[in-house]
Amino acid sequence: MSKAYEELTITEDGQKLLKKAEKDQVETVWDRHQAQQPQCGYCDMGLSCRICAMGPCRVDPFGEGPQQGVCGADADIIVARNLCRMIAAGASS
Repeated sequence: MSKAYEELTITEDGQKLLKKAEKDQVETVWDRHQAQQPQCGYCDMGLSCRICAMGPCRVDPFGEGPQQGVCGADADIIVARNLCRMIAAGASS
């Protein structure tokens, strides 16, 4: 774990648990997140759509590339869809 514990959690007990996990060689969510780096910039900004079988579509946030997905969804629609799907998935679990 390369980041300071204070950057990962603001609680003192959380920091102690992260220190113990590192000492005991227990993998945490932060370790798994670090292993996934670098992440896709489109996905990081919510501008990647994988809803249909014709994707994934990626919308360029800087106006230089595609501004719509295959279905015609622009950046606002793609971000809203992704957010709604994440909320629904969280509410259903």
